[in-house]
Amino acid sequence: GVLKMKKLQIYVLATVWLSLLLISPAIALPIENNEDVIIRATTSVYEFNNISEKSIKFSGYEKTPHADYLIFYTNENEEYWVNTDSYEVERYSAYSNYYNSMETVISREEAYSNAENFLSSHYNISNINQYTLNGNLKNYGDVSIYEFIWREYIDDVEGFNCVNIEINPDNGKIASYIGLYRPYSVTFDNEISYEEAKSIVLSEFDDITDYQISGKLKIVYDDYKNQRLVWRIQLKSSKNIFGSFYYDDSQIIDIDAISGEIIRIDKML
Repeated sequence: GVLKMKKLQIYVLATVWLSLLLISPAIALPIENNEDVIIRATTSVYEFNNISEKSIKFSGYEKTPHADYLIFYTNENEEYWVNTDSYEVERYSAYSNYYNSMETVISREEAYSNAENFLSSHYNISNINQYTLNGNLKNYGDVSIYEFIWREYIDDVEGFNCVNIEINPDNGKIASYIGLYRPYSVTFDNEISYEEAKSIVLSEFDDITDYQISGKLKIVYDDYKNQRLVWRIQLKSSKNIFGSFYYDDSQIIDIDAISGEIIRIDKML
């Protein structure tokens, strides 16, 4: 049903949202004090996909480390997240477009063309000076989906700005869109080396003896809406199960690349 598809869509986007958002529980917005804000955000939704304003319904309010959002649903089973500062739609999900037959009717080239056309209408990619593009057909058991990601890089630093578009492989329709752009207010020059960041992590997890570790420089937002240049370290540790070792315990640790402070630890499921 619809609930199952919404849960699946959250799973499909998990890796993207892990690197971008830590969403707090929804809180009630005092609509009576924000009528103009709601009206303006509703107009943004209408303009985003040229839909009937009568079908748009305000749903709630979400806080994230990098923005606050007004959330809207339509009677076409679509969801829109509107940034309360810029009034840009930065997330769009068409849940009905996740239904497919698991047969790839649309080629990767056709799917990419559809994604690129949608991108050109909804995001100014020229704001990003240097980016990488990854696009693949992914199988999630009940559904398959084309996913295209434009990710900004500043030399060897992975930027915050990115676009993620998913395409239904049956009909080429847009299943989801995330488009984020923020000006940078931090340096891209790290003072903590990768070796130092690894040492900090291994000191924090000093009970492990067998592990795999990797890392990259990345721009993130902390819980106080501040941009940080961090070493994002992935630590996979092994457990002895029935006499065999399995790398099945994974942590993502963000180390401030200037001060060496551990600012976030997330366990990968």
